[in-house]
Amino acid sequence: MLRVAVIGAGRIGRVHSEAIASHPQATLVLVCDPIGTAAEDLAASYGARSCKDASEVFADPEVDAVVIGSPSTFHAEHLLAAARAGKAVLCEKPVAISVEEGRKLEADLAQFDHPRS
Repeated sequence: MLRVAVIGAGRIGRVHSEAIASHPQATLVLVCDPIGTAAEDLAASYGARSCKDASEVFADPEVDAVVIGSPSTFHAEHLLAAARAGKAVLCEKPVAISVEEGRKLEADLAQFDHPRS
């Protein structure tokens, strides 16, 4: 069973949470969003836990994979943190907010061993 966290409890976070919760080989274990009770409310609807700080997602040993649906300005930071933590990751587009940031992210991610399909 793949244990998944979602960062971002807005529209796209809700879409991903529903997809994860409905997959027979995945479990939504954690929803993260710093604004109000968005994470708590979304997590509660699927029996998951919630948090407001993304660093908790990356440090959580019960999380195997992370779906990044945070605001675009955080995508590169969250992608790199997930990789550092050894988590599988899916990121909404764009992965970076500029070509330069994208190139730096690509170089930073190159240090990690990524399985190829």
